[in-house]
Amino acid sequence: MEVGLTNKAFLQLLNKILLGACVLILIFFIIALMRSKGLFTKIDYTIQGENTPLVVYETLKNLADYKKEVSSRELFRPFIFSQKKSVTIETIDDITKDLILVGVVSVDNKEAIVKNRRTMQTYFVSVGSRIGELTIVDITGNTIEVGYKQERKVLAIQ
Repeated sequence: MEVGLTNKAFLQLLNKILLGACVLILIFFIIALMRSKGLFTKIDYTIQGENTPLVVYETLKNLADYKKEVSSRELFRPFIFSQKKSVTIETIDDITKDLILVGVVSVDNKEAIVKNRRTMQTYFVSVGSRIGELTIVDITGNTIEVGYKQERKVLAIQ
């Protein structure tokens, strides 16, 4: 006769307990989210003769309020913020300001090492390869030529 739970039965019980705890946490999270969004309004009722108020949460919005909000929006268009974004035109100098040429590995195979000082990422490049929007155009003894759209720039070893 066995006393206690077997491993399988114990794991099944533990699984049910953890699932129940997750469901409770999810319910509390949803209620807290609804309260923070103003879907529940706090109303204080004081019982006559007592100093402690009885707090009740009620939903005060009715269907007409929701219909008015929904009908004022186009549901299948993306939400557009009223703030205007400033458009900046990037030049090759903007893109290459953080790039440095670490070294040229092989002139015959035209391979070089380029490092981005901001992200600290190192690239092993050859002619025709890309670093983001930049294209490696040419590799010489101690320089590389990069291209962006119609612009060209030469990076030298520093």
